[in-house]
Amino acid sequence: MRISQAFLPLVAGALLLTACGNEQPANNAVTQADAALSPMRDDASKFAPDELKAADATLAKMKDDLAKEDYKAVVGAVPQFNTEVKALQETLVQKQTLAAAAQNEWDTLNAEVPKAVEAIQVRVDALKGAKLPKEITKESTDG
Repeated sequence: MRISQAFLPLVAGALLLTACGNEQPANNAVTQADAALSPMRDDASKFAPDELKAADATLAKMKDDLAKEDYKAVVGAVPQFNTEVKALQETLVQKQTLAAAAQNEWDTLNAEVPKAVEAIQVRVDALKGAKLPKEITKESTDG
């Protein structure tokens, strides 16, 4: 009985040191997660709101676990957070690429269509004064 009583404080001390030892990695994980999400937050809110919401929820859970000193849960949530951030980045790149392509197409059409309309108008104006072919009468085109 005395031997187990002697080991009890050592086990408690080891558990305490382990818990303290995990605090720094947990703090680092939350800090790095926050830093990873911050730069893309504005674009993500426009282009990938669902993926941002998932990553934010995981980050909030990590912060909550850190506040509760559940360092193991914080460190355990890192792979899930990394997966969510990767999905967020992929969606963000994909949708930004699509938006850039759409903008490029719009810019091209915005430049070309007015020129085409102007060319058609020039041709219409040129034909206004022209005589109709013999087989076509004005009455046949009105009806």
